[in-house]
Amino acid sequence: MALSNYTELQAAIAAWSDRDDTTAIIPDFIALAESKMNSAIRSRRNTATATVSVASTGIGTLPTGCQGVRTARLVDSPYNDLESVSLDRLGELLGRTSPGGSAAAFAVRGDDLVIWPAPSAATDVTVTYYTAIPALADNATNWVLTSFPDAYLYGSLAQAWSYHANAQEAASSEARFRAALSDINIAHGFNTYGDSAAMLMESATP
Repeated sequence: MALSNYTELQAAIAAWSDRDDTTAIIPDFIALAESKMNSAIRSRRNTATATVSVASTGIGTLPTGCQGVRTARLVDSPYNDLESVSLDRLGELLGRTSPGGSAAAFAVRGDDLVIWPAPSAATDVTVTYYTAIPALADNATNWVLTSFPDAYLYGSLAQAWSYHANAQEAASSEARFRAALSDINIAHGFNTYGDSAAMLMESATP
């Protein structure tokens, strides 16, 4: 069975699950699988770069659709690459007396980029960030479905079997889904950034 577009994917999910009573909500299964993909896929295929204007409060608004920040760098001299820190660590830093000088660290808080120490005046930061996968509800296909149809199939089936309370089939499909996500991160350059795909998969469990 072909899996080259949204319509074919829906037909495949219905056939593999061998159910005809949930056809109307198969798009929901696909959308839920996409939500998990957006949390787990970290590859060169879904990255973009933008300039964020950070106010003197140290806070700037991230680009619409940002799924996570990969890197952040001051636009103006001294062009510092900022260290990514956890929100807990950011809280500790914000509780200190500002040492002055250029920013050294950043964290993502909701839809905001927060840098520390805060600049004395508004400053620009270049961020490389992860974008959402083009949703199949709005596109006939996308790069994930074209290159990794198994991710869509097993991710959607995991949702379908969970809906039908079939724990064994849901677990089997979930395991195959996770393997497909790992394949995507490796095949599309995740490791070229110097990170561990295995660590990502552990921290971003679908």
